[in-house]
Amino acid sequence: MSLIYGKDGFKKLQSGYETQVNDSLRRSFAVASSETSGILPGDLLLTSSAPQVYTRAAGALQGTQKVAGIALATNVLLDVTFPQSTTEVPFRPGTRGVSLIRGSIAVPLTGTAPTEGAAVYYDYTARAFTGTEGSNIALPGFRFTGKVEGNVAEVFVQYI
Repeated sequence: MSLIYGKDGFKKLQSGYETQVNDSLRRSFAVASSETSGILPGDLLLTSSAPQVYTRAAGALQGTQKVAGIALATNVLLDVTFPQSTTEVPFRPGTRGVSLIRGSIAVPLTGTAPTEGAAVYYDYTARAFTGTEGSNIALPGFRFTGKVEGNVAEVFVQYI
């Protein structure tokens, strides 16, 4: 999509990658030991009882849990095959990663394509973002940009 990566850039949106790196804010984190299945780039992250130790959103927010950002894809966890293969390489418990806390990012999408400025929700059963409220996690500081490609959409994170 030339609107996002330029005519000489990537040919498709890739989940977990920043779409504009000049105006973004990131925070490092460690993966909680309870995350046995790991955290994938593009997953919504939640706080745990330890500082900067995050879990992926696998259910509704519990007690003092807060949204901590979206897991960014890093060059350290490249796919086994180049270019992007269908093999997913998750962040495992104890490893470190980086989360986006302000800026634009490509994320997995479920449901119909959202319009620009539409509200964002996280469907923890599908591990994807959606425009449908239902029993999903509401993300008031997030907005869809209207850029959608297949099952990936661009989300702008204003604040966490």
